[in-house]
Amino acid sequence: MFNDEEPAHISSIHFHGYEHLRRGPDRERIVERLRAGLREFCTIPEDIKIDSRAGDHRKGNAQEYADCQFLQLTDLLIGSFRTHLYEMKNKVQGEVSLAVKYLIEKWNSGPARMNNSRWKKGFCITDSKLNDAGWCFENHMLKAEDENQKGLF
Repeated sequence: MFNDEEPAHISSIHFHGYEHLRRGPDRERIVERLRAGLREFCTIPEDIKIDSRAGDHRKGNAQEYADCQFLQLTDLLIGSFRTHLYEMKNKVQGEVSLAVKYLIEKWNSGPARMNNSRWKKGFCITDSKLNDAGWCFENHMLKAEDENQKGLF
């Protein structure tokens, strides 16, 4: 999606949900760890905006409406993937996130099926985390079908 001719410039970082920790995000830790893992065509400016106000647009000290919507969409997508990759807590949760299960199945079927598709290189999924050695990426496989993961129809 990005390369030397089409670089990526990260202009802001948005957080929410940290309230349960009773502290804001650690700016230096986040920015420096992100920079350490970026390719040369990705940049983060020194004065990057980190918005850690509420992610719920109905709250008084909320981020911009559009940013709140993206944060909530991100939460829904992450929750949907967790439901089908790790644990389904109830039947309704599985039913409303069924579309994500189909995406996971397609990813797990391998890249060969995408060679002639307009969506080739269009999306990917990975779990990443930073440790002392740098970025660690894990591939995900859909759990075997069980009673808690029956389809909607």
